[in-house]
Amino acid sequence: MKNKKKIGLAALLGIILCVGLATTLAYFTDSKTQENTITMGKVSIELREPEFEKNEDNHILNIIPNKPITKDPTVSVGADSSDAYIRLNISYEGLDAKQIAELKQGIQLKSGWKMVGNYIYYNQIAKANDVLVAFDTIVIPDWGNEEADLTFKMNIKAEAVQADYFDPTKEDGYIIDWPGVSFK
Repeated sequence: MKNKKKIGLAALLGIILCVGLATTLAYFTDSKTQENTITMGKVSIELREPEFEKNEDNHILNIIPNKPITKDPTVSVGADSSDAYIRLNISYEGLDAKQIAELKQGIQLKSGWKMVGNYIYYNQIAKANDVLVAFDTIVIPDWGNEEADLTFKMNIKAEAVQADYFDPTKEDGYIIDWPGVSFK
């Protein structure tokens, strides 16, 4: 009986010691929480043609060969925009390949822009609040009677991609491609 009491007392002391030790260990723990907020940047642009838009329905009539016309695609970079590369994607409706090539020769690009295929690339990094004019005049080719009454469209789409961590393809110091970039 004495041994049973001693064993019981030892077991009870063991349980008390374990509970006491576990409680003591709880006093030696600590935790800290750090809350982080991450806000993504963005690229924000607007495309307008301030002078060309003065034509009713963005349509000019009775154009003659060799006549310069005002066409002024202007890209404005938003005040909240990240630095970006800018390009214009030009598509043509109502012209064949030869006529397109001739019309392209009449596009008088501003300094810092380069035409590659149907794209016109701005060769600098655009910053917030920049206003970029790619060209302001097109000289209509010396077309003959076969183009009389021709109606065509020249559609321009401005595109931008963030400048940070992006490396455009360059040739002779000019941007000629944006590898891996596609737009819907």
